[in-house]
Amino acid sequence: MKHRACLLILLVLFFVGGCASVPLGTMWKLRNFEPADLAKLEPSEIRVATLIQPGPQKLDPERSKLVLQLEPRDGGETEIHQFGLMFSTTDSAIPPGQPHVGWQNFALNDAGTTAFRSLQPQLVSVKDNYKSLTFKVQFGLVEAQLQERPSHLNVSARLRLASDQNVLTLLDGARIAMNYESATD
Repeated sequence: MKHRACLLILLVLFFVGGCASVPLGTMWKLRNFEPADLAKLEPSEIRVATLIQPGPQKLDPERSKLVLQLEPRDGGETEIHQFGLMFSTTDSAIPPGQPHVGWQNFALNDAGTTAFRSLQPQLVSVKDNYKSLTFKVQFGLVEAQLQERPSHLNVSARLRLASDQNVLTLLDGARIAMNYESATD
């Protein structure tokens, strides 16, 4: 019995360690979500929320994207699919119970919605053809608000795939070093 309990603890630690980049709350929320469920989503319901600190830095929706990376099982090149964003005032990926101060809420823009819909037939067999899929947010900041040029930003990003789904954490206060390039004419 004692050996079985030790083995169980080691397996749990191994599992948690292997998934350390995914918050445990996000893993729990995805427990009943199958990768093929992506093919059934309504793209117009997808929401992304971001919080960038210190303020007043904001994302520029023209320069920001929701990115889906698919890694093929056959070892081929990783597929990268980008979906354009626009501001959203309806629905939200802002976590319930959190103050809305500083958060920005986005939906897929028309081109992003069309691109996601065109990808959905391929997502039906995602589990058979791909060994992993990853959602990311590609950040493009509003340049006019970068006057102070902080050395780093703390970024939180949330994703809600459908109106009846829980909000998923992509980043939670991640510290990101800033590199600035000066534009020359």
